Amino acid sequence: MASGGPGPPLGERLGPRSCSGERLGPRSCSGDRLAPRSCSGDRDRDRDRDRERERAGTRSAPAPGRPLTLEREVGVWDTVLLEPLTEQAFIANLHQRYKHDQIYTYISQVLVSVNPYKKLPLYSSDVIRAYRSCSRFELPPHVYAVAEEAYRAVREHNSDQCVVISGESGAGKTEASKLIMQYVAAVSGRAKEVNAIKGQLLQSNPVLEAFGNAKTHRNDNSSRFGKYMDLEFDFKGDPIGGLITNSDLLEKSRVTAQQPCERNFHIFYQLLTGADIQLLKSLKLQRNVENYDILKQGRPLQYETLDDKRDFQVTRRAMDILGLTPDEQQAILRVIASVLKLGNVTFSPVNNIDGSEGCVVDNEYEVLGTSDLLLVSFETLRSALTRRLVTALASDCGSSVACSPVTLPSSAAIYTDLQDACELLHTDTASLQASLTSHTLDGRLDAVTVELSAAEACSARDVLARALYSRLFAWIVMRINETIKPKKHAKRKVLGVLDIYGFEVFERNGFEQFCINFCNEKLQQIFIQLVLREEQEEYVREGIEWTPVDYFNNAVICDLIEKTNQGILSMLDDECLKPGHGSDEGFLSRLNAACSNHPHFSVISDNSSPAHCFRLKHYAGDVTYDVTDFVKKNVDALSRDLSLVMYRCDLPLMKALFPEGNPKRVTLRRGTSASAQFKISLGALMKSLAAKQPHYVRCVKPNDTKVANEFDSDLVRHQVRYLNLLETVRVKRVGFAFRQSYESFLARYKMLSLHTWPSWCGLAAEGVTYLLRDLPISMAEYAFGRTKLFIRSPETVYELEEYRRDRLEELATLIQKTWRGWRQHRLFEAMRKSQIIIASNWRTWKAKEELRAMKQRRRTEWAARLVQRAYRGWKRRRFLLRLAHHLPSESPLCREWPRAPPPCQHASALLYKLYHKWRCHKYRMRFDQTSRNRMREKVTSSIIFKGRKASYPKSLNKHFRGDYVKLRKNMFWKKYVNLNWDDRHVVFAAVVNKVNRSNGQFVPVLFVLSTSSMLILDQRTMQIKYRIPAPEIYRISLSPFLDDIAVFHVRAHSPTRETTVEEPNLPGCLMGGGDSGSKHRKGDLVFQTGHVIEIVTKLFLVIQNATGKPPDINIDTEFEANFGQSDVVFSFKASGHPDMPPGQIRIIRRAN
Repeated sequence: MASGGPGPPLGERLGPRSCSGERLGPRSCSGDRLAPRSCSGDRDRDRDRDRERERAGTRSAPAPGRPLTLEREVGVWDTVLLEPLTEQAFIANLHQRYKHDQIYTYISQVLVSVNPYKKLPLYSSDVIRAYRSCSRFELPPHVYAVAEEAYRAVREHNSDQCVVISGESGAGKTEASKLIMQYVAAVSGRAKEVNAIKGQLLQSNPVLEAFGNAKTHRNDNSSRFGKYMDLEFDFKGDPIGGLITNSDLLEKSRVTAQQPCERNFHIFYQLLTGADIQLLKSLKLQRNVENYDILKQGRPLQYETLDDKRDFQVTRRAMDILGLTPDEQQAILRVIASVLKLGNVTFSPVNNIDGSEGCVVDNEYEVLGTSDLLLVSFETLRSALTRRLVTALASDCGSSVACSPVTLPSSAAIYTDLQDACELLHTDTASLQASLTSHTLDGRLDAVTVELSAAEACSARDVLARALYSRLFAWIVMRINETIKPKKHAKRKVLGVLDIYGFEVFERNGFEQFCINFCNEKLQQIFIQLVLREEQEEYVREGIEWTPVDYFNNAVICDLIEKTNQGILSMLDDECLKPGHGSDEGFLSRLNAACSNHPHFSVISDNSSPAHCFRLKHYAGDVTYDVTDFVKKNVDALSRDLSLVMYRCDLPLMKALFPEGNPKRVTLRRGTSASAQFKISLGALMKSLAAKQPHYVRCVKPNDTKVANEFDSDLVRHQVRYLNLLETVRVKRVGFAFRQSYESFLARYKMLSLHTWPSWCGLAAEGVTYLLRDLPISMAEYAFGRTKLFIRSPETVYELEEYRRDRLEELATLIQKTWRGWRQHRLFEAMRKSQIIIASNWRTWKAKEELRAMKQRRRTEWAARLVQRAYRGWKRRRFLLRLAHHLPSESPLCREWPRAPPPCQHASALLYKLYHKWRCHKYRMRFDQTSRNRMREKVTSSIIFKGRKASYPKSLNKHFRGDYVKLRKNMFWKKYVNLNWDDRHVVFAAVVNKVNRSNGQFVPVLFVLSTSSMLILDQRTMQIKYRIPAPEIYRISLSPFLDDIAVFHVRAHSPTRETTVEEPNLPGCLMGGGDSGSKHRKGDLVFQTGHVIEIVTKLFLVIQNATGKPPDINIDTEFEANFGQSDVVFSFKASGHPDMPPGQIRIIRRAN
């Protein structure tokens, strides 16, 4: 199919994960407390607990454009789901995902990684947080998911894990290993000590890459050594240290020889490019790389992907973090500089006096520079390079023991002299020669100095250079191990990460490629053994229904190489044991004789390849090896005299690098060959990997040109075949992801069922049956073997772990609760017994004390009351006497009053009120009746308008005159008063503006207010227009602004004035003319006057005196008024108008 999905989600397979218990039955979170909780927030608890160490919050999305969801995945993210399962479909799926930068693909629990040859936004801290504490099948495939699964197994299962990263050279293995270490460092603890350890573990990578990596045809940062790092963790899952092993698998031949277009180890170029001038001078080096022979063998020297100057600074900082002292770093750089200068030493052949070939150093200044760096004398180093000390050893039992023959000068004259001596001594030549070449000494060494030829001196120079570098590398690894090793001795768990060189095929493949490819054969063998062979055999052994999957087993190739006495490595060692260390031709002959019939071996007899070659059919394809220098590189032994010279160096580091040079140490053992050392180290590595639970990352190289977005299907197909990826898919597709013995499974998960918790007494298989029956897991997800339980999908295992983790939290809480309760109960009982004793004695003492205190208190209270009475009497008398002599002013405005003591506060308040009333009465007695009335009017206006009318403050300083027109002296008024005696007392008289109801115009009228009524008169004719009795006015309305308008509201259907029978109708009444039956009401009256405060106040008092209750005073911005047959709403606004001077009013009549 063109695209594949992740299949049914876990929640659909196991049922809805809710608290209601519908799917989980009696074991839901709302039911029995032994049930595995599956509420929606339970899974986040573990993540939240882990984030407490990180001081981090929530899962975040990755870089923009790549949300972490399976729905956005292209193709099939797990090839177990691929249909149809063919090689072409598998490669097409990889290609499709590669084009969309989805470089990771699962094969169940195996991760396939395709090198993108470019930077991708997949490795940020947000992505790390997203994968933390998640199942690898919840998010898209990623190397972080593999790291999380391995780290989780170490932390929770307490089992050692390892991550095996394999693939061709340039497939991205080194970067994958660094990403795994980066992830583990990011998700583990954040304590200060833990951070320091993580920093050291991470900083070991730059140092090891600088000294152990190099640029090859296929990879600009190829690992040229086998790095296997064990990360060690404590019980909390925090890293406490590490250990780097298998560093002796270094490709040390690269120090003196590289293939075209390849480079030496990075550190040489970093030192020359990144060091400052002072450092280079101290090391007697020059900046130009072309000046050093061991660096200019491969071309070109500069690459866009490498920044040697920057990398040198990174390496120096990493060494500082790893605890290498400045002296140690300087010693390391001196050794590196010595290797560079040794590579420049050349020799010229010379003839010795005896006719043998010797040599001299052409450029002694290079030897002088090297001797200065190593702190050894020039003569000693030059002699070690041009001469050889050949030793003969006698046994300590007195018998003659033949040693390696001494290489004497090859001269016929000397041999003739030897024959003459034998004739004179009457002995045979063989006996005399044996006496000369073997001595009977008491365990002591004799040495013969032999001149070396130019070729032998060059060989010795290269051997010394390789020994210096390889031993320095081993010392650096040892020094790093000392720094990162755990400081505490406690039970530890291990997570191993293997990063080793990949399979290599070049035009000319030598001894180094043979060892590298053999290492990859062993890695492939362990993968086949654990993933393909043992898994299928276990299914058959356990009685699980199974259809075998065919695969190629490379064990036959491994046996061909490493089989004892018959393998290629054994025959190479046998050839090296021959006198003179044998020859490459003899080795090839032995191979042809012993392995010619082997199906995976063939000797090249045609002209397609150079002579001295043989061909092996590796799991990754056929490789032709050139046996030239196989024997020489396998021996690669450093001579004793060179070891002695190196040990005598005053540089302290050299004694650690060449301990065998100590003159006090004499060993008779032959040095181990390179192939034997390689085989031993590789065997230890395989044993370590087999002891751990493996996790696999299979790296695939998309092209040979190291170009992004280029996918070579043929190259990928070749890798898919020899990595057995398709066979792995078939096995994982029909196999089981997890298996465990019934006892172990029951011991780990027994707390998830009431039947098995806290203990199970029956058969383990039966207990597992009950346990699984109580869990919401489909029966299709597991199978019962003879001794083990098999679980098909990793999701199910993850769910079991989630249930177990939640249950353990509940049990831990239960244990804590029970223990705390028991502890508190014991404490309570002890405290209760103690309390009874203490309380009994305390009550007795308390009763006595209370009796004594009560008697004392009574005596004290009696004395206190006596003193208080006397003191209070004295204070009262003193206050009253002082008050009598210091009374405050008689003015009612005075607020002063002598301060009274607390006992006299109430009496003082009463006295103040009485005194204030007295002086107010005395003040009022000073006024006549007119002044009293005016005061009453002012007080009334304050009550009505204070704080309510804006024009009120202006009226405070004005006297209420009342009669502003001197009405009482008017003849017409006197005549009217004689007819209407009730209006004889004029309270107010003034000319005011009456608002016309019809057009809103102001009409001046004479307003008269008597003690009984309000009258409106014509100011010229004095004709009465209206007379309104005071009781008929029930409300007065005003605005709160500065205007002078007042509206008098008159009751409806009431006569406008009191009339007698004899009096005719007067014009100008509020009702219309005519008889009383035809009177009609004309409505309320609206006036405007500057005396509005005085009019309203006086009218308020008149109405109150006439009716016994005050009228309603309405002060508002809007109110209604009755104009006969209609109601009018008056609305006031305080806003300026351009046509009006300030303080004036404008009346606008609006239509209804």
